[in-house]
Amino acid sequence: MRTDHTFTAGGEELVLAVSLELAAAKWKVALHDGRREKPAVHTVAESQAAARLQAVLDLIEAHRQKWSLPAGVRTVVNYEAGQDAFWICRALQARGIECYVVDPASIPVERHKRRAKTDRLDAIKLVINLRAWLRGERDRMHVVHVPSPQDEASRQLMRDRGELQKEVQQHRDRMRKLLATLGCWDEVDHKHFAGRLARDEVKCHDGAPLPPELRERLLRECERLALAGQQLAALEKTRQASVPAPARKRSDDLARLKGIGEVGASRLALELFWVRRETGKEEVVEVHYDEGVANHIGPESCVSYREVQHEALTGVRIGQSFSHDRVLIPGADAVQKAEGNMLERVIASARTTRRGLRPWHVRMLLAREPGDLQSDRRCSLRSAARIGKARSRSR
Repeated sequence: MRTDHTFTAGGEELVLAVSLELAAAKWKVALHDGRREKPAVHTVAESQAAARLQAVLDLIEAHRQKWSLPAGVRTVVNYEAGQDAFWICRALQARGIECYVVDPASIPVERHKRRAKTDRLDAIKLVINLRAWLRGERDRMHVVHVPSPQDEASRQLMRDRGELQKEVQQHRDRMRKLLATLGCWDEVDHKHFAGRLARDEVKCHDGAPLPPELRERLLRECERLALAGQQLAALEKTRQASVPAPARKRSDDLARLKGIGEVGASRLALELFWVRRETGKEEVVEVHYDEGVANHIGPESCVSYREVQHEALTGVRIGQSFSHDRVLIPGADAVQKAEGNMLERVIASARTTRRGLRPWHVRMLLAREPGDLQSDRRCSLRSAARIGKARSRSR
């Protein structure tokens, strides 16, 4: 437990929050210590990755001195998951800086009207959400689990296989469509097609030889197809041996299920399931389900499952802002009906009532225990609407 916390005048822990809005040409860096109205926003545009990361560290140190923050102040950095993956997080953590990678889809946005969207505004919103998340408002953002470098590298095996399969099919489709323009319907999947093409045995629909330019292009396509096929065959030979031992065992267990093949089981084991590394003893990972973590290692909580079910049934995402216009009250009716907890009469009566909703209304309805609506026949959504209306007035 930390005993060197520094607190502000309001009793809140002093934290230097830093958010990065990443782009290829430049990064926007937003810094906030909670003691001023607006965060400081800067731009770093060094051409090399190491130099740009060092510029971010220099900005953090410069603002720590400018704002008279203590040397051991807690510094927290976050950025949205994207094409830069996790190398920034690992580099900052190696320097002793706390860093989180955020799911971009979990950031709440205002949907009542058109909003301006720039990198500067995104960085400011990200740092504000980070401070709120650190205060305990876990619905402000969801943190993505950062895999180890070995776990991340092991995923390249199946991804490369998928790309090679796609490339082989693209070459075959391209040759088939080029021949179809001349009325030639020869089967390009046959292993002797390249030899027949080299001997000029592939003819047009009227028996005329192929144009020399088209024939040369088809020969080049055959060479690229042969190279992709060789790489795919070599990958297939070493695929099972290249899979890590924990993932291989899980893949073998999945392959025993009906409907899951060997390749699909390997993909699921590497991409979807958590792979534990062999360290001489069983590795225990603790994840608290109320900390806003996006990817859980264990089973999801009941409320999270019902939110996913609600989104699948109604098309409305939990946590997004609703319009204040005329919106139907039963945001979670589909979930309750699917679970058998709502009577048809209750749903029919709720459909006739329209009222502006906020997301917490839906969360309140989803938080009901199974059987609540079924056990009380007098219960309806009108009482929930009245409670929400009274709560809105008290704000």
